[in-house]
Amino acid sequence: MLRERCDNIGFLFLPTRMEGSRPVYTYQLEVGITDDRHGMVIIRNEGILDILENGNFDAS
Repeated sequence: MLRERCDNIGFLFLPTRMEGSRPVYTYQLEVGITDDRHGMVIIRNEGILDILENGNFDAS
């Protein structure tokens, strides 16, 4: 929608390639908009949802 309304915005992203359940970053910009969900992969891999559900975290 934004692309249709604004012709002065460039859409770039940093692609993520998956090796199993591990994200690998290319560190090279590509033109377009990504549809990957690598943020959720990191959250799952680190057990963040479990930590939040169980209240077992140290805020210090």
